[in-house]
Amino acid sequence: PQGSEPPPKRARGGDEEEVATHGQAGCQCTVLTNFAQIGVKSDLQVFQFDVRFEPPIAKAENRRRVLSECKMDSLLAGSPGASGVAYDGNAILYVANGALQLSSEAARQGWVDENGELGFTRQEAGRKPLQLTLKRAGGD
Repeated sequence: PQGSEPPPKRARGGDEEEVATHGQAGCQCTVLTNFAQIGVKSDLQVFQFDVRFEPPIAKAENRRRVLSECKMDSLLAGSPGASGVAYDGNAILYVANGALQLSSEAARQGWVDENGELGFTRQEAGRKPLQLTLKRAGGD
């Protein structure tokens, strides 16, 4: 029947704990999750970069497309051991096992280093130039 709820599912291997209620609005509900343990090598280093687009780009899918078209592989080439990047679609880029660095190849592709910020300008016919800036977060 319409509006009927499925029977509640129980967590595996444990007793249900009482949930503390915080705040004044909403209602208390039970949330059950599945999870998997992820093993990470102890020597993993992750570097975070703040990503800015000027002018701003509204849609995450367009930001991802522009970032992928900006030849970031050449920045990874300047950092031996860097094993890849992950972008949150908004303003954060993570690099595993190395920081992005301006290499001679990256400079030939159009990247510049201005006071520790990596920049790339993309010109499209009939449009204002798009400036992408990557700034390492958290210092050196």
